[in-house]
Amino acid sequence: MTIPSFETIKRWQLIEDWPHRASVDAVITSMIDKGYSSETMVRAVRFIGAFIEYQNNRDGGEPERLDAGDIDQFIASRLSSGAIANGNRIALRRLQIELVRAGVLCPPAEKADPSEKVATLYGAELFRRGYSKQSITGHVWLARRFLRTVFFEQGDISHLTHIEVRADLTNNFEGRKSTSLGTWFSHLRVLLRFLHATGLTEHDLSAAVPSPRNLRFSALPAYMSVSQLNSVLEACDLSTIPGRRDLAVLLLLSKLGLRASEVALLSLDDIDWRSGLLRVNGKGGRVATMPLPKDVGAAISDYILHGRPTSGSRIIFHRVQTPCTPFETATPVILVARRALKRAKISGTRSHHAHIFRHTFATIAIDALEQYLTLRRSLGFKLQTQESRLRNFVRYATARGELRVTAKTAVDWANHQCGPATWSSRLSTVRAFARHLQVVDPQTEIPPSHIFPPQRRPRPFIYSDEQIADLLKSMLDMHPGSFRGPTYHYFFGLLASSGLRFSEAARLLRIHPSRAAGFWAPRVVTWVHGDR
Repeated sequence: MTIPSFETIKRWQLIEDWPHRASVDAVITSMIDKGYSSETMVRAVRFIGAFIEYQNNRDGGEPERLDAGDIDQFIASRLSSGAIANGNRIALRRLQIELVRAGVLCPPAEKADPSEKVATLYGAELFRRGYSKQSITGHVWLARRFLRTVFFEQGDISHLTHIEVRADLTNNFEGRKSTSLGTWFSHLRVLLRFLHATGLTEHDLSAAVPSPRNLRFSALPAYMSVSQLNSVLEACDLSTIPGRRDLAVLLLLSKLGLRASEVALLSLDDIDWRSGLLRVNGKGGRVATMPLPKDVGAAISDYILHGRPTSGSRIIFHRVQTPCTPFETATPVILVARRALKRAKISGTRSHHAHIFRHTFATIAIDALEQYLTLRRSLGFKLQTQESRLRNFVRYATARGELRVTAKTAVDWANHQCGPATWSSRLSTVRAFARHLQVVDPQTEIPPSHIFPPQRRPRPFIYSDEQIADLLKSMLDMHPGSFRGPTYHYFFGLLASSGLRFSEAARLLRIHPSRAAGFWAPRVVTWVHGDR
């Protein structure tokens, strides 16, 4: 890495004359070791020089004197004048750390904050219950915000009432979106139950937190068309490192339907390259294994070999700009998705969130199935059994990351969790669906027709007249004093004498003779509902 020259900085002479110059050198050395760019280091040194100038101009200028509050006062003055840029505060905090190590400053004293003590206990309890790191961070952040307000206004939380909780909600959450309120209010109920269970409040105040209006499921999820998805993927510039990384991220979102957090925390140990399998640490601690499509695996390997920085972390995806740290939360993946949608100029969708790729993945298969069922039913087919089978197949293929029908997936599904008697009919159902899809998508594979032996019905057993008579007679004696015996007697007698099917006999209707004009019926006329 090229080390920049700081001599051209306007206040460099002030830095050289500063009695604590060694601490500035330590800041520069640490930034070089972490791989920061020359521009970032120049900005940091320039802001440190502004702080030293501020110190020299205060109280007649005493460069040796330095208090812990001087850095905070300088940052506050720059904030009030609007003359602070992104990263400036971090530069001074690094300087403060080096000054503490050199013994120039004392470590900042921890303030006795009762709200912080309660928030720490709350976080420990959530960890004991098995909450994830991300969930605990969100819960504790809201707990700190609520507890600081309560301790500031009330001085104590032991006598907190429902009215005070409602007042805090009105003052701090008015005008927020209902989606955010739903999450925050749920976190607040958990906190209030914890306060009551630990004896910090007299009553359980969770009932004081209402449920906001939730419009999340009032409409279909936002999704893209196939052409829009292809335009987003094609907009990734594979000649650059960000383009290779973004393509791999977007393919995981769109071809496998992963969540942003699942993509961000994907590790090198989660991919079995020999077997072509991908292990996903999903929501709620669930672990799933799914096939890794060739195009997704090729994009990931291309990024690992020609874009991923050298790192001791096993996390696959890293930041491109220095410091090239691995992804730790879902935020970088969300930003990648938003930039990709903006780059491809995608419009007409209600959402530009990373979940739109996951919704697109699921919607493409479901939409194709609905079109197929509508068309077939318009031609007179009922498709009751076929619909349930095809929906089960779509769920199975979607879980495997398939966007189109393949012969291997169809065969694997046909003999999945069922007996050999239905293998052939299940595969035949998928084959008809695949022929429909191949018209609009030539890459659809039609499964072969002779993989499984055809379904053969067993040879029927023919009862003799004597056996039928004995069966009907025994039914009368099955339930003495009940209508069940005579019902069975006449029902099975009707089957034996007329040849009706079970369903046809069960659905017989009684029609009044006045409505049976034209039929031979002395007293009762019956309709027989057959297959057609």
